[in-house]
Amino acid sequence: MFTSNLLKSAVCALALLDLTQATSPEDVLAYPDFAQTMQVAGFNYQWQSFPVTTSTGYEIVMFRITADPTGAPLVPTKGPVLLLHGMFSDPLDFFSQDDLTAPGMPVQLA
Repeated sequence: MFTSNLLKSAVCALALLDLTQATSPEDVLAYPDFAQTMQVAGFNYQWQSFPVTTSTGYEIVMFRITADPTGAPLVPTKGPVLLLHGMFSDPLDFFSQDDLTAPGMPVQLA
């Protein structure tokens, strides 16, 4: 599935981390578009960012949804889901929705 051992390791590490912290102010400043989307389409769920540099030098950022809007940590019942957007799109495309009363797909999967 993955050609990069670094990405494999990063996804495995994210699955094992105890991420019960709320969204940090540093993440909100660094990723304002994602923060705003998480407030609206993400129903204010908490998240964290994880910058990764691949073995080929690409710098990517992985986001993990960590807690519900009250700050209660999400209890994992299954393994992680890695959503990869295509060329000419970005992570915010996963939050496009027709039903504005339901959270975006990443929050539903979390």
